[in-house]
Amino acid sequence: MQREFFDYSHRTLLAPLLQNIKVPLSEYCFANLYFFRNTHKYEIVTSGKFCFLSGVSYDKQRYLMPLQDLTESDEYTRELIRIGKEEDYDMIFPIPDEWLDSLKEWDFYYDHMEQDSDYLYTVDKM
Repeated sequence: MQREFFDYSHRTLLAPLLQNIKVPLSEYCFANLYFFRNTHKYEIVTSGKFCFLSGVSYDKQRYLMPLQDLTESDEYTRELIRIGKEEDYDMIFPIPDEWLDSLKEWDFYYDHMEQDSDYLYTVDKM
């Protein structure tokens, strides 16, 4: 497994991966990741042919972020879980509702925190 601090040079690696993710979460946008790279201490984690993002939340929790739709590859999901456990991450984040079934075989607690969604607005409000 390899780790590198996240910087602009990773755009060529991440852009195609992020474009394949069809969920409306700002975390899956290169510009957003780049903007918050220092705040969340982002690192690119590679394991064989797989790539993940490691970060630290505002409340100092270490998280591992998938960079592939978990519904598309059981092998990718297994590697995500393996690294998460071996490296003692506090959580896997963010996981959209559409991906939760892919994690059923593992014993996970999942939660949604409304305060983490404070930047979502309805069209009417805008």
